[in-house]
Amino acid sequence: TAITLSGTALILVIGGLHVLDGRITVGTLLVVVAYLAAVYEPISEIARTTGLLQQAVVSARRVREILGLAPEVMDAPDAVDASNLRGHLRFEGVGFSYDDHRTVLDGISFEARPGELVAIVGLTGAGKTTLVNLIPRFFEPREGRVLIDDTDVAHFALRSLRDRIALVPQTPVLFSGSIADNIRYGRLDATDAEVEAAARAAHVDVFVRRLPQGYDTPVAEGGATLSGGERQRLGIARALLKQAPILILDEPTSAIDAISEEAVFDALRRLRPRHTTLVIAHRLSTIRDANRILVLDDGRLVAQGPHETLLATSELYGRMCARLSVGRSLDEPESVDELLRETAVDATQTAGIEE
Repeated sequence: TAITLSGTALILVIGGLHVLDGRITVGTLLVVVAYLAAVYEPISEIARTTGLLQQAVVSARRVREILGLAPEVMDAPDAVDASNLRGHLRFEGVGFSYDDHRTVLDGISFEARPGELVAIVGLTGAGKTTLVNLIPRFFEPREGRVLIDDTDVAHFALRSLRDRIALVPQTPVLFSGSIADNIRYGRLDATDAEVEAAARAAHVDVFVRRLPQGYDTPVAEGGATLSGGERQRLGIARALLKQAPILILDEPTSAIDAISEEAVFDALRRLRPRHTTLVIAHRLSTIRDANRILVLDDGRLVAQGPHETLLATSELYGRMCARLSVGRSLDEPESVDELLRETAVDATQTAGIEE
């Protein structure tokens, strides 16, 4: 625009001087200005097209790089189909690190049987999400084995393995489309009745009934038109619809109110015999309901067992529960040492009061 204005002004100045000198007429100057306007438009289009073309070339190069990437995990030639899994999960001395400098998981061993709810607790960075990500083979363990029904997960065909695992991440991924479409993504051949049944189990129908279009209500990309709690409930409904034998919930109710949380876990209790359920939990109500609780500390499994047993045997777990019972977050302290120091301080204060 600046070049266009400058060029036009220059032509007018020089042309005006020529008109004053009698070299050209006013009509000739007007014709020149008109031609100039006609030339500027295609020049501007060429400049704009050149910029778009450069962006397209860069984008095409990136797409080509992605298409050229080799899959991180390849099926073995003798890979086993996982269609008939029951869901008996076992970790045997599992270790993992994202690089060679820091160990994320170290010597993790536990098992979870069909019908059990296993809760995983620990401070931020303890390795909770990494642990559950090893089950669908998002990562491969550095040492040890992850087994389902006594078969190493590395021996299963990847697609069939992941078809038998339902995962609810901390932030569910939602797509543009209707609410029903987003739930049906868990199992594309599900009927409308099955979709609505999963929605009722996940307490989705509570807010869907208030919408004029019901389950046909459009959802913006990423669920931008929904609240955090509504997005989480849709993610849970999608996982329940999948009817997979292994159900993994990564802090599934962090944005859900207490009433909806209780309704969701009531549904999970009814469905528990069909699943092996692992929950990364930050709420005391979820932890208490578990058959077994795994306490992680800096990548190590420092304690496991039912709630009452751990309260009596694990000082760290007891302190975590004390924090949760008064509404404090497990992520507030800087380290486990701080939790234990707080325990010592409280014990000293209690002794002083008794004296």
